[in-house]
Amino acid sequence: SASASASASASASASASASASASASDQKKQKHNKDKKKNQLSTKSLPRGRAKSAFRPATRKARSLGHGYGKSSSSSSSSSKRASISTTANRKEVAALTRQSSQRLKNRGKVPFDDGCPKPSYGTLRPIKGGVLAKKNSNYGAWHSRLFLVEGQYMYYYVNTRDKQPRGVIRLADCHVEEAPQIERKHARCFRLFAKVGWNLHTKKRHTNRWYVFAAADEQEMSEWMSVINLASKLYPTSAANFTI
Repeated sequence: SASASASASASASASASASASASASDQKKQKHNKDKKKNQLSTKSLPRGRAKSAFRPATRKARSLGHGYGKSSSSSSSSSKRASISTTANRKEVAALTRQSSQRLKNRGKVPFDDGCPKPSYGTLRPIKGGVLAKKNSNYGAWHSRLFLVEGQYMYYYVNTRDKQPRGVIRLADCHVEEAPQIERKHARCFRLFAKVGWNLHTKKRHTNRWYVFAAADEQEMSEWMSVINLASKLYPTSAANFTI
Protein backbone atom coordinates (compact mmCIF):
# COMPACT_ATOMS: atom_id res chain seq x y z
CA SER A 1 0.00 0.00 0.00
CA ALA A 2 2.89 2.32 0.79
CA SER A 3 4.46 1.70 -2.60
CA ALA A 4 1.17 2.34 -4.30
CA SER A 5 0.75 5.70 -2.56
CA ALA A 6 4.33 6.67 -3.46
CA SER A 7 3.78 5.86 -7.10
CA ALA A 8 0.52 7.81 -7.11
CA SER A 9 2.20 10.86 -5.64
CA ALA A 10 5.03 10.62 -8.18
CA SER A 11 2.62 10.43 -11.05
CA ALA A 12 0.70 13.39 -9.67
CA SER A 13 3.87 15.48 -9.42
CA ALA A 14 4.91 14.48 -12.91
CA SER A 15 1.56 15.47 -14.32
CA ALA A 16 1.72 18.78 -12.45
CA SER A 17 5.17 19.54 -13.84
CA ALA A 18 4.03 18.60 -17.32
CA SER A 19 1.03 20.89 -17.08
CA ALA A 20 3.26 23.70 -15.76
CA SER A 21 5.71 23.32 -18.65
CA ALA A 22 2.81 23.21 -21.12
CA SER A 23 1.35 26.37 -19.67
CA ALA A 24 4.80 28.10 -19.86
CA SER A 25 5.22 27.11 -23.51
CA ASP A 26 1.70 28.36 -24.23
CA GLN A 27 2.56 31.68 -22.63
CA LYS A 28 5.72 31.95 -24.75
CA LYS A 29 3.78 31.20 -27.92
CA GLN A 30 1.14 33.77 -27.04
CA LYS A 31 3.81 36.39 -26.34
CA HIS A 32 5.56 35.58 -29.62
CA ASN A 33 2.29 35.87 -31.52
CA LYS A 34 1.54 39.20 -29.87
CA ASP A 35 4.98 40.56 -30.80
CA LYS A 36 4.57 39.34 -34.35
CA LYS A 37 1.18 41.01 -34.71
CA LYS A 38 2.56 44.20 -33.22
CA ASN A 39 5.45 44.22 -35.71
CA GLN A 40 3.07 43.57 -38.57
CA LEU A 41 0.84 46.44 -37.51
CA SER A 42 3.77 48.83 -37.22
CA THR A 43 5.03 47.69 -40.63
CA LYS A 44 1.64 48.31 -42.24
CA SER A 45 1.47 51.80 -40.74
CA LEU A 46 4.71 52.82 -42.51
CA PRO A 47 4.65 54.30 -46.05
CA ARG A 48 5.23 51.94 -48.96
CA GLY A 49 8.90 51.36 -49.68
CA ARG A 50 10.06 52.01 -46.13
CA ALA A 51 8.68 48.89 -44.44
CA LYS A 52 11.74 46.78 -45.18
CA SER A 53 14.29 49.50 -44.57
CA ALA A 54 12.80 50.22 -41.15
CA PHE A 55 13.76 46.74 -39.95
CA ARG A 56 17.10 46.31 -41.69
CA PRO A 57 20.07 45.30 -39.59
CA ALA A 58 22.15 48.13 -38.19
CA THR A 59 25.09 47.41 -40.49
CA ARG A 60 22.97 47.58 -43.66
CA LYS A 61 21.28 50.75 -42.50
CA ALA A 62 24.68 52.30 -41.79
CA ARG A 63 25.81 51.41 -45.30
CA SER A 64 22.67 52.92 -46.81
CA LEU A 65 23.44 56.15 -44.95
CA GLY A 66 26.91 56.31 -46.47
CA HIS A 67 28.90 55.08 -43.50
CA GLY A 68 29.86 51.75 -45.06
CA TYR A 69 31.38 50.55 -48.31
CA GLY A 70 30.19 49.99 -51.83
CA LYS A 71 27.91 52.26 -53.86
CA SER A 72 26.84 54.31 -50.86
CA SER A 73 30.46 55.37 -50.25
CA SER A 74 30.69 56.83 -53.77
CA SER A 75 27.57 58.90 -53.14
CA SER A 76 29.08 60.17 -49.90
CA SER A 77 32.32 61.07 -51.69
CA SER A 78 30.39 62.97 -54.38
CA SER A 79 28.47 64.87 -51.72
CA SER A 80 31.75 65.72 -49.98
CA LYS A 81 33.14 66.97 -53.32
CA ARG A 82 30.08 69.18 -53.79
CA ALA A 83 30.53 70.51 -50.29
CA SER A 84 34.21 71.28 -50.94
CA ILE A 85 33.34 73.06 -54.22
CA SER A 86 30.70 75.18 -52.51
CA THR A 87 33.18 75.97 -49.73
CA THR A 88 35.77 77.08 -52.32
CA ALA A 89 33.18 79.28 -54.07
CA ASN A 90 32.24 80.86 -50.76
CA ARG A 91 35.89 81.53 -49.99
CA LYS A 92 36.39 83.18 -53.39
CA GLU A 93 33.30 85.32 -52.89
CA VAL A 94 34.48 86.38 -49.45
CA ALA A 95 37.94 87.21 -50.83
CA ALA A 96 36.41 89.32 -53.61
CA LEU A 97 34.23 91.22 -51.15
CA THR A 98 37.26 91.78 -48.92
CA ARG A 99 39.25 93.20 -51.84
CA GLN A 100 36.39 95.51 -52.79
CA SER A 101 35.99 96.79 -49.25
CA SER A 102 39.74 97.35 -48.88
CA GLN A 103 39.79 99.22 -52.20
CA ARG A 104 36.90 101.41 -51.05
CA LEU A 105 38.81 102.16 -47.85
CA LYS A 106 41.90 103.09 -49.86
CA ASN A 107 39.92 105.37 -52.16
CA ARG A 108 38.06 107.04 -49.30
CA GLY A 109 38.87 110.73 -49.27
CA LYS A 110 40.82 110.57 -52.54
CA VAL A 111 39.95 112.84 -55.46
CA PRO A 112 39.23 110.98 -58.74
CA PHE A 113 41.94 111.33 -61.38
CA ASP A 114 39.55 113.04 -63.81
CA ASP A 115 38.14 115.54 -61.31
CA GLY A 116 37.63 118.84 -63.14
CA CYS A 117 38.50 117.34 -66.52
CA PRO A 118 36.10 118.20 -69.38
CA LYS A 119 35.32 115.33 -71.76
CA PRO A 120 33.61 116.68 -74.88
CA SER A 121 33.20 114.59 -78.01
CA TYR A 122 35.02 115.66 -81.14
CA GLY A 123 32.00 117.15 -82.93
CA THR A 124 30.73 119.31 -80.03
CA LEU A 125 33.69 121.72 -79.84
CA ARG A 126 34.11 125.18 -81.40
CA PRO A 127 37.89 125.44 -81.47
CA ILE A 128 39.96 128.53 -82.22
CA LYS A 129 42.65 126.24 -83.62
CA GLY A 130 42.66 122.65 -84.79
CA GLY A 131 44.82 120.29 -86.77
CA VAL A 132 47.05 117.23 -86.76
CA LEU A 133 50.20 117.15 -84.64
CA ALA A 134 52.63 114.38 -83.81
CA LYS A 135 52.84 113.85 -80.05
CA LYS A 136 55.82 112.22 -78.36
CA ASN A 137 55.09 109.49 -75.84
CA SER A 138 56.82 110.39 -72.59
CA ASN A 139 57.33 106.76 -71.56
CA TYR A 140 58.64 105.11 -74.73
CA GLY A 141 59.64 108.06 -76.89
CA ALA A 142 57.38 106.94 -79.76
CA TRP A 143 55.56 109.50 -81.90
CA HIS A 144 51.80 109.28 -82.56
CA SER A 145 49.64 111.46 -84.81
CA ARG A 146 46.64 112.96 -83.00
CA LEU A 147 43.86 115.43 -83.76
CA PHE A 148 44.35 118.53 -81.57
CA LEU A 149 41.72 121.18 -80.80
CA VAL A 150 42.12 124.32 -78.66
CA GLU A 151 38.97 125.68 -77.05
CA GLY A 152 39.06 128.06 -74.12
CA GLN A 153 41.77 127.12 -71.68
CA TYR A 154 41.97 123.47 -72.77
CA MET A 155 43.80 121.64 -75.51
CA TYR A 156 42.12 118.35 -76.44
CA TYR A 157 43.56 115.55 -78.54
CA TYR A 158 41.68 112.67 -80.18
CA VAL A 159 42.57 109.55 -82.12
CA ASN A 160 39.87 110.08 -84.77
CA THR A 161 36.77 112.18 -85.41
CA ARG A 162 34.42 109.47 -84.08
CA ASP A 163 35.74 109.62 -80.50
CA LYS A 164 33.06 110.18 -77.86
CA GLN A 165 35.63 111.67 -75.50
CA PRO A 166 39.20 112.96 -75.90
CA ARG A 167 42.23 110.74 -75.52
CA GLY A 168 43.78 113.40 -73.34
CA VAL A 169 43.28 116.96 -72.12
CA ILE A 170 45.90 119.65 -71.39
CA ARG A 171 45.01 122.75 -69.41
CA LEU A 172 46.71 125.78 -70.93
CA ALA A 173 46.27 128.12 -67.94
CA ASP A 174 49.72 129.56 -67.03
CA CYS A 175 51.44 127.16 -69.41
CA HIS A 176 54.75 127.77 -71.14
CA VAL A 177 55.54 126.95 -74.79
CA GLU A 178 58.91 127.01 -76.56
CA GLU A 179 60.84 125.30 -79.30
CA ALA A 180 62.00 121.85 -78.31
CA PRO A 181 65.69 121.32 -77.57
CA GLN A 182 67.78 119.37 -80.01
CA ILE A 183 67.74 116.19 -77.92
CA GLU A 184 63.92 115.96 -78.09
CA ARG A 185 63.52 116.92 -81.73
CA LYS A 186 62.13 114.56 -84.31
CA HIS A 187 62.86 117.20 -86.94
CA ALA A 188 63.19 120.98 -87.09
CA ARG A 189 59.46 121.68 -86.54
CA CYS A 190 59.24 120.48 -82.92
CA PHE A 191 58.00 122.53 -79.95
CA ARG A 192 57.22 121.64 -76.37
CA LEU A 193 54.60 122.73 -73.87
CA PHE A 194 54.94 122.87 -70.09
CA ALA A 195 51.51 122.46 -68.45
CA LYS A 196 50.66 122.46 -64.78
CA VAL A 197 47.75 120.04 -65.18
CA GLY A 198 46.93 117.40 -67.79
CA TRP A 199 44.84 114.24 -68.02
CA ASN A 200 45.37 111.06 -69.97
CA LEU A 201 41.94 109.46 -70.19
CA HIS A 202 43.34 106.34 -71.83
CA THR A 203 45.71 105.42 -68.99
CA LYS A 204 43.45 107.13 -66.39
CA LYS A 205 46.19 109.32 -64.99
CA ARG A 206 46.41 112.93 -63.94
CA HIS A 207 49.71 114.68 -64.67
CA THR A 208 51.07 117.80 -63.05
CA ASN A 209 54.03 119.97 -64.12
CA ARG A 210 54.73 117.98 -67.23
CA TRP A 211 56.39 118.68 -70.58
CA TYR A 212 54.55 117.74 -73.79
CA VAL A 213 56.54 117.54 -77.03
CA PHE A 214 54.87 118.05 -80.44
CA ALA A 215 55.92 118.12 -84.08
CA ALA A 216 54.08 120.19 -86.72
CA ALA A 217 53.88 119.71 -90.48
CA ASP A 218 55.90 122.85 -91.29
CA GLU A 219 57.40 125.96 -89.71
CA GLN A 220 54.29 128.08 -90.24
CA GLU A 221 52.04 125.52 -88.60
CA MET A 222 54.39 125.34 -85.61
CA SER A 223 54.43 129.12 -85.14
CA GLU A 224 50.60 129.25 -85.34
CA TRP A 225 50.23 126.61 -82.66
CA MET A 226 52.73 128.32 -80.40
CA SER A 227 50.99 131.70 -80.75
CA VAL A 228 47.54 130.19 -80.00
CA ILE A 229 48.86 128.40 -76.92
CA ASN A 230 50.54 131.58 -75.67
CA LEU A 231 47.29 133.50 -76.15
CA ALA A 232 45.30 130.92 -74.17
CA SER A 233 47.88 130.99 -71.40
CA LYS A 234 47.53 134.76 -71.06
CA LEU A 235 43.75 134.78 -71.31
CA TYR A 236 43.29 132.08 -68.66
CA PRO A 237 45.72 132.50 -65.77
CA THR A 238 45.62 130.22 -62.74
CA SER A 239 43.16 132.51 -60.94
CA ALA A 240 40.65 131.81 -63.73
CA ALA A 241 41.55 128.16 -64.18
CA ASN A 242 38.01 126.94 -63.51
CA PHE A 243 36.46 129.24 -66.15
CA THR A 244 35.64 127.89 -69.59
CA ILE A 245 33.96 129.27 -72.67
